[in-house]
Amino acid sequence: MERRPTIAHGFNRGLFSSAPLALNFAAMRTLDKMKIQNKIRNMKQSRRHLLVLSKSKILIAACSLACIVVVTGFVIGCSQQTREISSEIVNPPILEFENVLQYKLELNPKTKIPETISGVCGRSAFCVTGINTRTNGNTLVVLVRIDLFKGKTGSFSYALKLNDDIKYLKFGTKEHLLWQRE
Repeated sequence: MERRPTIAHGFNRGLFSSAPLALNFAAMRTLDKMKIQNKIRNMKQSRRHLLVLSKSKILIAACSLACIVVVTGFVIGCSQQTREISSEIVNPPILEFENVLQYKLELNPKTKIPETISGVCGRSAFCVTGINTRTNGNTLVVLVRIDLFKGKTGSFSYALKLNDDIKYLKFGTKEHLLWQRE
C-alpha cells in the first residue's frame, strides 16, 4: 500500500520546510514584541502627557470656577450695594434709637408730658437732615432723617406737641418706646 503524503506528513518530511517557518515566526515574534513594546512606551508617554494635561485642565477649571464665583459675588454685592444706595437716595435713612448718643427727653415738670427730644447721631459720617413726626392712632413716632455728612451737624433737638389723644411716644422705624402716658 502506498502512502499518500498528507500535510502533516509533508511537514515531517520537509515538503513544507518548517525550519524557515519557525525562523519567520521567531522573527515575527521579535518584531511584534518590539512593536508592542514601542506601543506600550508611546502609550505610557501619552498617558503621562494626558495626566499632565488633565491636571492642568483641572487646575484651570478650578481657577476659572473660583474666578466665576468671586466675580459673581462681587457683582451681586455691588448690585445689592447699589440697590441700598439708590433706596437711600429715594428714601433717606432714618436714625434708629440704638444709634442715638446723648439722648435726652425733657418733660414738663407739672404735667410730666414730653416737651423736647434731643440727641446726637451715632452713625459715623452721617448728619441730621430733618426731623418729622407721624401719628399712628394713639402713638406719636419721631423720625430723624440722616444722610452722609454734608457740612451739617449730627445733633438734633425737636420740640414735641402732644395732644391729649397721644398715649405713646416712640422713636424711629422700629418704634422704640420712649414715653407712655400714665
